Amino acid sequence: MPSERPFKLLHAALRMDESLEKLQAAQEDLEKTRSKLQKQEKQITELITSALGQKGIASNSLLVSTRHKFRSLQQTLTGFQRVFEDRLKALRARLDGFEDLLHSHNRSEASLEVERSTQRQMAAALQKTLQGLIDERVRALPEDDRQNDFVLPEESHSYIPHPLDGFVRQLITVDQMLPHDPDFFAPGEPYRPVSFLEIGCATGRNLLIAKLSGLLNGSAYSGFDLDVNLIRRGQQALGLEDDIFVADALSFDYAPYDVTFSYRPIRVPEIQRQLEERMVETLRPGAYVIAPLAEDLACYPDMDCLNGPLAIWKKRSKSSD
Repeated sequence: MPSERPFKLLHAALRMDESLEKLQAAQEDLEKTRSKLQKQEKQITELITSALGQKGIASNSLLVSTRHKFRSLQQTLTGFQRVFEDRLKALRARLDGFEDLLHSHNRSEASLEVERSTQRQMAAALQKTLQGLIDERVRALPEDDRQNDFVLPEESHSYIPHPLDGFVRQLITVDQMLPHDPDFFAPGEPYRPVSFLEIGCATGRNLLIAKLSGLLNGSAYSGFDLDVNLIRRGQQALGLEDDIFVADALSFDYAPYDVTFSYRPIRVPEIQRQLEERMVETLRPGAYVIAPLAEDLACYPDMDCLNGPLAIWKKRSKSSD
């Protein structure tokens, strides 16, 4: 949930602006009153001077009337001064409150930044540790079991590990989407169990994380790769005998799977387009695809991008038409 502090700070700033406007209005009223008093004082002075040499009834009456107005204006001025002082006091109180809130916000932001930095360090350390453990288990295999004559096709990438924190975030986001998707409704469950597939899984690191983490309500976890050697390592070292296998992404049938993960396994754009065409053609309606660095998925009208930054797509179903 987003923090409410920025909204509180904005609200405080708006209230301060309102107080400043009221203060400015009070100052203008005060200046107008002072100007009127100055004129009245001048008029009274002239009348008094005139009265000293002429003591007529009309002159005395005007003098009394003018003095009355002068006193009335003085009272008005005193009232405006009180309003001015009250508003100035209120503004100072709000300024103090705003400064306290701003200091509190800055302290919280500093604390959050320390926490975020710690979390990044923890994620990096855990990723390094997990990768190290997997590599160690793979290296522990007998030498004969780690060699074969497989040659990677020129158009394919060698295995490039997807950042672990990004992969976990993608799984969490899909898990948050599925309960709101009518294609995955299941009575008594957040959503019906899903089958997960990784294209180009190598030894199966991502598959192992998806399977053991429980981030998805999964029914089955599968992965394939062209490299027989990598598949053999994952089967023997990571206990994925029944989960990973050798297959060609360009001829594979993706229909049985609900969530497919593909981290750009092919380096040549034209052939990557063929892979994506095959995926879109065979995916079941309603299926999700997590495809960082996709080539052409945006060109297919049947594919909706649900989250651009995390590269999460969905093949349209009848219920979404």
